Amino acid sequence: MTLMKSLLLGSAATFVVVAGAQAADLPTKKGAPAAEYVRVCKIGDIAGFVIPGTDTCLKIGGLITAQTTFGSTADQYVIQTPVAAVAYVPGTATTPPLLPVAGVARNRLGVAQYATQRDQVGMYTRGRLALDAVSNTAYGPLLAHINIEENVGTGFDSAASYGTIDGAYLQWAGITAGYHTSFFQFIGGGVAWDDLLSAKADPTEQMAYTATFGGGFSATLSIEAPQVEAGQQAITESTAEPVYGPVFAGTKLGIQSPDIVGALDVTQGWGSAHLGGLLHQIHQSFAGVTTPWGTSVSGTASDTNQWGWGVLGGVSFNLPSLGAGADIKLQGQYTDGAIYYTHLFNIGAFNFSGTSYDGATSDAYYNAVDGSWVRPTAWGVAAVVDLPIGPTFKVSPEISYGEIKLSTSNDHLFGEYSSLSPDVKMWVGGATFEWDPVHNLAFDLDLLYGAGTQSAPTNWGCWGHSSGPSCHGTAGVDYSAWKSDFDGFNGKLRITRSF
Repeated sequence: MTLMKSLLLGSAATFVVVAGAQAADLPTKKGAPAAEYVRVCKIGDIAGFVIPGTDTCLKIGGLITAQTTFGSTADQYVIQTPVAAVAYVPGTATTPPLLPVAGVARNRLGVAQYATQRDQVGMYTRGRLALDAVSNTAYGPLLAHINIEENVGTGFDSAASYGTIDGAYLQWAGITAGYHTSFFQFIGGGVAWDDLLSAKADPTEQMAYTATFGGGFSATLSIEAPQVEAGQQAITESTAEPVYGPVFAGTKLGIQSPDIVGALDVTQGWGSAHLGGLLHQIHQSFAGVTTPWGTSVSGTASDTNQWGWGVLGGVSFNLPSLGAGADIKLQGQYTDGAIYYTHLFNIGAFNFSGTSYDGATSDAYYNAVDGSWVRPTAWGVAAVVDLPIGPTFKVSPEISYGEIKLSTSNDHLFGEYSSLSPDVKMWVGGATFEWDPVHNLAFDLDLLYGAGTQSAPTNWGCWGHSSGPSCHGTAGVDYSAWKSDFDGFNGKLRITRSF
């Protein structure tokens, strides 16, 4: 019996082993692999998700902004070509060829006032998609950032539909390369919609290196795309004397050097401080001008290759006693031959009562009297305060002031005078009121007012010629009164949903 049990058990064990071996040789249907779920990540300030199959953390963001703009409008001033009555004979008392146009009220040389109807309200919408891709390396995070925007608008302070890249750059081991905000600026355009008299805040092409030291100190050296303001003026019309008298802007020549920007920064518990400096190449050409009656103003061309420069200092102070995020920012700047960095003559939605800007807009001007090149200087100060009022409301007052000066050693030239104002002063101030009822939703109301004055050019309106001064129309009468004072108001109601 015992032997029989042993044989039966042995046979059963053999069957199981053989069956198992045969089953191992048969095809099997395996279960599907476990799904690879999206993993969240956070590297530095970037929080997002890991791109499958990589070690890159991707953050997707953006915003939708809908804005209504409203502002004061007035009669506009447009270029009015002068009318020639008789030919001018040098050395005689013959009336020069520029005469007032009958029935047209002249407010300055060559400019007439028209009761032009303008929009007082505009609508504007912006859509932005922002992408940040970052991964860890042995030398710190490797970041790539891009903002893609589409803008549509109609009416006052609104452009036609257009798409743009508002920032596209990479950062790694202290390197910043691409389309990034200039390291020269501090406050930028302010809290309102880029209407503060301050250094430009728009991105620019650049390559920069930032060295970080202990204690919150850092230093940056950047080479940036040249910001050039220079254009040939219309000064050779057959029936008009040169509009700009002895001071002419030239055409810009080829780029030989990028703008060179250096900055020192410190961030502490009390706030931050910034010191920026720049060098800007002025490379312009003046081709020479012959007046309509054949008198040579400058028979030979004149090129200039010189350096403009600028400095900017800013400081911010945290004000925790006034609430979380409360602070004040102060800034001062000065430029010589680098006027684009001032933002003084391009301040957004202001109509300024229809008065056009008549100050310097070029990096340098040619004085045909003594053959010199004159560079405009500009300076400005600005302040911005952020004051939270409760958990969902904030008020941001801001104010700025600036001046642009252009001095010439000789104003008189063959009876003509420069129509550029030698001294322009202006200020802009107001506040932004922000309400954030829920997370990522903001209602902003910008209320801003600006005013200024531009001094009249030397002996404005009384021209003359080599035999002595006289005024057009009636001798001794200045028919072309200079309009010096200007002011304007604008407001913007903006709703922004960010994500």
